Amino acid sequence: LETRFLEEFAAALRDALDRFCQYLQSSDVAEESIFDSRLVLSELAGNVLKHSSGSARLRLDIVGGKIEVEVRSDNFFCPPEKPCLPAADSESGRGLYLVDKICECRSVTKEGGLRVVIRTHYNRKEEG
Repeated sequence: LETRFLEEFAAALRDALDRFCQYLQSSDVAEESIFDSRLVLSELAGNVLKHSSGSARLRLDIVGGKIEVEVRSDNFFCPPEKPCLPAADSESGRGLYLVDKICECRSVTKEGGLRVVIRTHYNRKEEG
């Protein structure tokens, strides 16, 4: 039963990430920013599912020249403000560290459960 849930979760997350990336591509976002956004969404959705209710809602938008990523769950979970520097070969504990290295800022509020907003640089594709 748990294996089936994990497979269904992985398939649903891949589908959501693919749709987000298609939206960014259709908005002429640079491939590097699309990669960064996908990595951030993947890490945050995994954290929400690991540390909360087992469901996550994702939102991605382009606001003021930046990509805004939001991940929510039904249960409140507050990730550490400053994640520890993990060992390079660690099996876990790198997600928030990577998110913070990629993103400009991260915030959490109690509105409707966990809400993490990430702003990454929005680099348009070069006109060629």
